[in-house]
Amino acid sequence: SLEEHYAHLEQIFKIYEEENIKLKFSKCVFAKDKINFLGYEIKEGCITPDNRNIESIKKLQPPKNVNQLQGFLGSVNVYNKFIDSYAKIREPLSQLLKKDKQWHWTAECQEAFELLKNKLVTKPVLQLYDPKLPHHVLCDASQVAIGAILKQPDSSGNLHPVSYLSRTLRSYEKNYCITELECLAIVDALDKFYYYLHGKKFIIHTDHAAFVWLKNVKNLRGRLFRWSLKLSMFDY
Repeated sequence: SLEEHYAHLEQIFKIYEEENIKLKFSKCVFAKDKINFLGYEIKEGCITPDNRNIESIKKLQPPKNVNQLQGFLGSVNVYNKFIDSYAKIREPLSQLLKKDKQWHWTAECQEAFELLKNKLVTKPVLQLYDPKLPHHVLCDASQVAIGAILKQPDSSGNLHPVSYLSRTLRSYEKNYCITELECLAIVDALDKFYYYLHGKKFIIHTDHAAFVWLKNVKNLRGRLFRWSLKLSMFDY
């Protein structure tokens, strides 16, 4: 509410006065329901990419060489936190950046290019984190990448993303079976969302019986033991 906003401002100004911190009035805005800050638009408990930046990405044409591809990925990577399965989607494009890789723009590359653009053009939204709301972690894995989403419900009970995790598999991880990859996605999610989840009770959603498998394996060693130990630190 506006009254809460005024109360927060009073607290902040008091701290600034005590610490002798000065503000330039022309650079300040107050009592706004929407602000643009560092390339983001923050409004009503949500954060989205700034429209001006998205419009410039929308106009980009398919790259013709490595330098143009690097420019495109640089523009998109700024907003990778808004894109579900980002690492998996961009993998065909990442392959073209490898040393001594011959440039060959395939249909798969074009599909990845268009999908990344569309993911941003449709104005993705992240809900601002609220420690008082229930926490849901959705995990997934493939032979290329792992990913996870931290979600929280709105007032109607609908889940909305708060943060994404997405990365490609390391060379040695590609030897894992799908059950191990699902476990890896969960463990990575706990690392990524640690400050959101530690000390909180939360729900993990996964399309594989990774937990059951990990709990039933006898005489755990190596990475399986480390994963099991990490899981025991959380309340899910």
